[in-house]
Order: sequence, then structure tokens, then C-alpha cells
Amino acid sequence: MDQEPAAVRDRYGRHPFGQSLLLARRLVEVGVPVVQANMGRAQTWDSHGDIFGTLKNRLLPPLDQGVAALLDGGALDLVVAGLCGLVTGLLALAAARWSRIGPVLEPMAAFSVSALSLSAAVMTGSSHEYITTLTGLVVLLPGLTLTLGLTEMSSGHLQSGTARLSGALVVFFGMAFGIALGHKVAAWIAVPGLLPLRNPLLPDWMQWVAPVVAPACFVILLRATRRDAASVVIAGVGAWFAARAGSIVLGTELGGFLGALAVAAGSNWYARRAGRSALVTTIPGLLMLVPGSIGFQSITALLGQDAVAGVETAFRVALVGISLAAGLLLGSAIVPTTDGAEPKRAPTS
Repeated sequence: MDQEPAAVRDRYGRHPFGQSLLLARRLVEVGVPVVQANMGRAQTWDSHGDIFGTLKNRLLPPLDQGVAALLDGGALDLVVAGLCGLVTGLLALAAARWSRIGPVLEPMAAFSVSALSLSAAVMTGSSHEYITTLTGLVVLLPGLTLTLGLTEMSSGHLQSGTARLSGALVVFFGMAFGIALGHKVAAWIAVPGLLPLRNPLLPDWMQWVAPVVAPACFVILLRATRRDAASVVIAGVGAWFAARAGSIVLGTELGGFLGALAVAAGSNWYARRAGRSALVTTIPGLLMLVPGSIGFQSITALLGQDAVAGVETAFRVALVGISLAAGLLLGSAIVPTTDGAEPKRAPTS
């Protein structure tokens, strides 16, 4: 423990529980199969007086700090996530070249990424295979399709909205099959503790860099022109910060409403001022908000035979999607793409 950087020890907390979690993490990384970290005696949580004060001031702060640091991804997880994303990208390029791969792209990618992610986690002792798997598959998650389907149904386009929702569900089910198969293969081939590598924590400033890097990647993914590159990045960053502000005011599930409202209104204003399509900035803004990752969480819960958590998470997906649809519709009503003037009729003879 004396060899750990001071910043890492501070992140876990200079208290027994935080330092116990850090030590437990290092033990797992060198191949120890089971580690138990205690937070005081069993009677520590047996509060009979001043319950809320004890929780707020003495019990919950070290628990929150230590567990947050333990669940935070590290540099090794970032490398594994990059490899998973590379695998998905190569499969997408292959699907674009050979049409027969297209119908099975999502299950193939889910199988390959989940097998790679879980194998790396087992061999290195990392506990973040969920994060790395999600990162590798995030570009294929149909969160945008789900949101657009709910938006179309809310605006009265029932046929197209139902078709989009059905397509999103088919993709989710195909990815669920691929993930389940990948986990089985990884359990067969991965050797625990084969690569006991260190997984140093990422610096705190990375969480502020990510909302800028992601929209910059959308410029390449969506093949935006140089003229629209800055607008795409601004739309993504603005959507993220608006959603964060909305989550503080309205809660996590409804926070996307404010983000979608800002995206729709800002995109329509940009379209009117620059003479461009509003979709140029609407799509990358929505990609920062869509509930694809929550849908992935629902899949993993169902695969783990936790039906209650799976259904509850699926309800959260619907709630987030509805809040995004409401934000898009209200934003378009506040700032329409046109000035609202009636078009001039051609004279009739």
C-alpha cells in the first residue's frame, strides 16, 4: 500500500474501508480468487438512534467514496475497450463489403466483443467487463432508432414508429444472443490470472474530455463535412451538459428531456441561420442522449436471470425514450425549422 500513488489512495479515501477496497483490488489483480472487504463490524450498521444522522455523516460517505473508486474504470480497461471497438469497426467494414454479413452484424459483434472483454477481465483480474463490452458495442445499440420510433408514434406516425421499435427490439435480442454465447466461450478459454496487469485509475479530468471526444468521433462516424464539424461537436457537448443539468432538476430518467429540448431548438435555429438541414446537428446531439446503454443493461440483467432488474431497466428505457421524444417535439414547437409564414400561392388563371 505504501507504493500506491497518493492520488489513488486519496480517491479511495483515507479511511479503513477505502484502503481495504484498494488492497482488495490489488489482490484480485495478482490472482487472488476471493477477497472480502469489511466496513467495520457487523454491528456498525445496526443503528437505533440518530439513524439518518449516522448514515449521512458516518456510514455513507466512506461507502460512496470507496465503491465509486472501485467501480471506476482504469487505463487497462480503456485499452481493452479500444480493442473491442476496433473489433466492432472491422466487422462493420466487412458487413459493408460483403452483404451476407449485414443481417448478422449485431450478433457477431456482440459475440466477439463479449468474449474478448470477459476473457481480458478474467485473465487480468479486472472487474469492468460490463463497461468494456458496452463501449465496444455502443455504436451498434439501437438507442437512436428506439427514440425516433417513440417520437414518430407521439406525432401520430404509428406505422413507421412501430416498425422502428420492432427493429430496435430485434437488434437487442440478436445482441443478447451474441453476448450470452460470448460469455460461454470466454468461460471455457480464459485462464484466471494469466496476465496479472496493473489497472491504474484514470485522472479525474478525463470525465470532462470524454463529452468532447465523443462528438468529435461522430464527425467521422457520420461523415460530416468540414463546414459542419464544429457544429456537430457543439451540438454533442451542449446536449450532454443540458442533460446533466436536467438530471439534477428532473432526475436521471427525465433529464434527457431538457437535453432533447436543447438539441431540437438549437438544431432548428442553426438550420434557419446557416441554411443547413436540422438533422446535421440533431442526430449527433441525440446520440449523446439515447438510452442504448440502459437497454444493454436490461439485456445483461435478463441474461443473469434477474428478471425483476431486467424489467425495471426496460421500463427506464421507455421512460427515457419518451422524455427524449417529448423534448424533441417541444423544441421543434418552440423553434420551428421555418419562420411560420404561409407559402405564397401561384396565381391561377
